[in-house]
Amino acid sequence: METLEIGKIYKMSGVDVVCVGFTKKGYAIMQTIGMTSGRWPGEGDISDYNDVTRKFTSEWEGVIKKFKLPTKEQIKKNEEIRTALTKAACNYNSFGAGGYGAWIGTPYGSGGAYSVRSNGNVGYGGTSVSFVCAPLFNLDESKIILEGDEIKKTGVDLSWAKDMQTSDEMINEAIKAFHEDDCSVVCQVADEIQSDGDDDTAKLLQMYKYASEDQKAVIDATLVHLTGWSLRSLLERMGIKQREVNDNLAGIGLH
Repeated sequence: METLEIGKIYKMSGVDVVCVGFTKKGYAIMQTIGMTSGRWPGEGDISDYNDVTRKFTSEWEGVIKKFKLPTKEQIKKNEEIRTALTKAACNYNSFGAGGYGAWIGTPYGSGGAYSVRSNGNVGYGGTSVSFVCAPLFNLDESKIILEGDEIKKTGVDLSWAKDMQTSDEMINEAIKAFHEDDCSVVCQVADEIQSDGDDDTAKLLQMYKYASEDQKAVIDATLVHLTGWSLRSLLERMGIKQREVNDNLAGIGLH
């Protein structure tokens, strides 16, 4: 399995990021090479700084944490962070900034803040200047996969299903109906699949391919109750070898 490399540039949701180190708890420390621009965001978490940061942190919810600007001390100790901020400052026009600097999460005096300039030097000034904002964050390596230079989440986004969740009350009613009237949910599922007429095999396999291990366990458990077999077992019964299932579901037209 590919692992992140210190100093290598990757893409996350279209944003250039570089791995600058690792924590002892299985997190990679990632420095963006610029993301947005504006006034100094402050010292703490800047997830809610503007629409750009809100969109990014929402997309990576549960996978990243400690989303804030690097400090002056971190820049002093880690040359990779300084290099990334220098690049961001050089490309300030790309982020809509008004000046060639990238903010640091360390205040200066009572009304100022530090920043890295396009020459790599650390300077300070007022907080109302429009400089590049390049957040630093921790990335949970157990929840990502690498596809070339692109970082993707392993888990499947099921946020669309939140409004479709079955309430406990409905489940209790279904259990009662099953005992009293012999109403079978499994038979109903089979009827719905047959009457639908659409074969959603590709969608199901694609979802399973990118699901986290916990999500795969739920999918498999559901299918075991419905068919007596997990999805992995069903694929093997179709003649698809274990290696093909683990790699990229080769032979099913998914890649």
